[in-house]
Parts: sequence; C-alpha cells; structure tokens
Amino acid sequence: MKRVAILLLAAATAAVALSGDVLGARPADPATEVVVTLKAPPLARFGRSLLSASHSDYLKRIDAEQNVVARRIRTAFPTAQVRWRYRLVADGLAVVVPRSQVGALAHVPGVEKVWPNVRYHALRDTGGP
Repeated sequence: MKRVAILLLAAATAAVALSGDVLGARPADPATEVVVTLKAPPLARFGRSLLSASHSDYLKRIDAEQNVVARRIRTAFPTAQVRWRYRLVADGLAVVVPRSQVGALAHVPGVEKVWPNVRYHALRDTGGP
C-alpha cells in the first residue's frame, strides 16, 4: 500500500511538472490575432478594372512585399502564423502571435501599423423597438 501511495505521488508530481504548473512557472502566453498593414497602398486604390495588366503587375509587387514581411515576422517571432493576406481593400496580413509580442510587431521593417482583429456578430433580437 505504501508503494502504491509513493507511485501515485510521483505520478501526480510528474503531471504537475509537465503541465508547467510548478512554483515559479508562468502560465502560457495566450495567442491573439492582429492585422498588420504594410506601407504600400492596396490594389483598390488604383481603380475598378482590377484585371488590367497594370493591376496584375502591381498585385505581383504586393505579393512579393507581403512575402518579405511575412518572412521577417516569422524570423522575429518563430511561433507567429500568417493566417490571411489582404490585397484589395488593405495591404496587410492577419498574424497570430503571443499577446505579449503584439507591440513588437510594429518594429518589423515593412510594417506600417498593427491593428486589433475584431470580430463582429449580430445582436440578439430582444423583441423591442
């Protein structure tokens, strides 16, 4: 019985240590998604005929610059993930990073501004006016 108690205590101690919940351990830094805009204007700034040759060339420039900035972000923040790319209305990237690193994203070369990524939802119908 004593041996079982010692094994259970050892297993519980190992589980706590592996979970990171030990004295002095910090809780994991929660991730957040932000929108990073770049300095170049978006494609829509140049008019409505988005399939013209000039738009096609500019779209290639946007893609190339976004690739460079995305690489810089992943180098500076190895856990960062680029989830979305914006090219038409905005020139930017949706990036998931630890919340504590959001402020540092603004210092990556090529980044113009870092915006919170806000989710909108319909309000519940309360039946009132």
